[in-house]
Amino acid sequence: DWKPFHHDSAAFNPSRAKTQNLTAGISFGRERELAFLHVEDRTLMYFPQTNGMLYTFGRDVNIRWKHGVNALPANEQGGEGRISIIVWGNAKHVVEEDGSPPMIA
Repeated sequence: DWKPFHHDSAAFNPSRAKTQNLTAGISFGRERELAFLHVEDRTLMYFPQTNGMLYTFGRDVNIRWKHGVNALPANEQGGEGRISIIVWGNAKHVVEEDGSPPMIA
């Protein structure tokens, strides 16, 4: 299983942006690599997701960075599975700071 680099839809969908300003995910099973790609300078960052690991990021990260899960070649999968649960939420006490990026047009 893998997921190409993308923005969650709240980065460009005004209707979704009204109710979603954070993404949270948890991964169970075989370790995989969560990757982030900065949309302007193309910097790449990688975060191993071991069994039971939880991550979260907010609105500005979703706009400034694309994220995805790197694919593993079949010979490296080892027959072990992985389940990923992703939820989107709305943190009520978030303050949009000066310099926060606009939604993607």
